[in-house]
Amino acid sequence: VAIDLPEEDNAEDMDFDLPSDETSEDDMAIDLPEEDNAEDMDFDLPSDETSEDDMAFDLPEEDNAEDMDFDLPSDETSEDEKDSDVSLYDEKSGLSKESFMQERLEEELDRSTNDNDNLVLTYIQLAEGSEIGLKELASNLKEEFGNKDLNFQWGDQGISIVRRDTLLEDWLLTLDNLTQKLNGNLRIGVSSRNNRLLDADQLMIEARHAQERASERKPVIGFQADPEKYRMVLSQED
Repeated sequence: VAIDLPEEDNAEDMDFDLPSDETSEDDMAIDLPEEDNAEDMDFDLPSDETSEDDMAFDLPEEDNAEDMDFDLPSDETSEDEKDSDVSLYDEKSGLSKESFMQERLEEELDRSTNDNDNLVLTYIQLAEGSEIGLKELASNLKEEFGNKDLNFQWGDQGISIVRRDTLLEDWLLTLDNLTQKLNGNLRIGVSSRNNRLLDADQLMIEARHAQERASERKPVIGFQADPEKYRMVLSQED
């Protein structure tokens, strides 16, 4: 591929100049400010006479160290942090405190609705004259079902359990086996969400009513509302 170069006669039309052999050193030099004008330059170089004081940067005095904005982590957990963790659970039974139950139930109901799975709420009361105490019952429940965060103390002799993704029929069989294992010392009531949109208050009322009906002859009572009838009742109330 050929590239056209300008003819020799037209070389002067080119826009750049090449230095000639006669270019002087003065023409090639770069102007630097004269010594007298060096102060006009925008940067300063340290002189050999710069003192250590001029080179130093200020650190806060020891008395003012507390004013600094950052904190270094300590190896010790504060008493407040320990108390906040311990306060979630009852000291005697190890169960989650009853005061947190309704709020947590509301959260789990929302999740159950969004995930379209079932949720059951269970109230377990120690029978009168029971051979076991609340702490032993709590230990058995933890061993059987795990997740102590969803096992709450209920009064002085009872426990409430929030359980997700569980069918009522299967859960009632599990609770019946637990009752036999503990020699019939329990009175249990259960209610199920069963595809209903409902709040924590309604489910708690249903489960407590079921528990009140439990007896020595029938220690486990389950309540499962018909979702269609439930929606009809709600529409009539509106």
